[in-house]
Amino acid sequence: MIGQCKRRSHVSNNVDRDLDNISRGLPSKIPVHIAEEKLRPEVPLQAAKLASEAGIILRNHVPIFTHWKHYKDKDAISVVKDFNEKVSSQFTIDADADPVKEAFTDLLKTGQRQMRYRLKKQYFNGIPANEVRTTSPRTTMSDMEWKKLVDMWSTPKHKEKCFKNKESRELVTYHQMTGSRSYVAQCSVAKHAKFKDAPLTAIDVFKDTHCSSKSGFN
Repeated sequence: MIGQCKRRSHVSNNVDRDLDNISRGLPSKIPVHIAEEKLRPEVPLQAAKLASEAGIILRNHVPIFTHWKHYKDKDAISVVKDFNEKVSSQFTIDADADPVKEAFTDLLKTGQRQMRYRLKKQYFNGIPANEVRTTSPRTTMSDMEWKKLVDMWSTPKHKEKCFKNKESRELVTYHQMTGSRSYVAQCSVAKHAKFKDAPLTAIDVFKDTHCSSKSGFN
């Protein structure tokens, strides 16, 4: 498991480094456009760079709360605002446009949920209760915020919820196979590269996003 984590970290670092090299080769900040009713840019480079920068800012500046609703509290408004400003400052983007605001909200919402899962996996799962750390493992979180996470993970209600979620995931027959590329960007690539800008049907989209070139449909 440790070896897998190291490999994933190595791959992630390589991707971030490649994206930074691409950015430095451009004359200015990468322009990012997010269309109406889309939560990610359609251009793969834009989508990848946006996700990369948002992830870095999330890891370095955003505390992880027990639930998404707490980011909407009056005391946490500055956290969301700071995240949006830091992400938008990395690009040429209309930060006041509604699609951009919705995209930033989704980036933060999904990102903090993934980070909470990783924290639980690393510092809580499989660890005896008396050995679970009592101080925050992250500089962006206070010890009190960490304690709230641990207390939540320890409740029977949360454990039952996790078990039910695991059962639900096992019922999924066809998993999305777009890799690290966002669904929106993958559809855009398919439309231009595979279908030569012809209108895509729901079947076309499903086949392209759920079929692996190596193993087919799992």
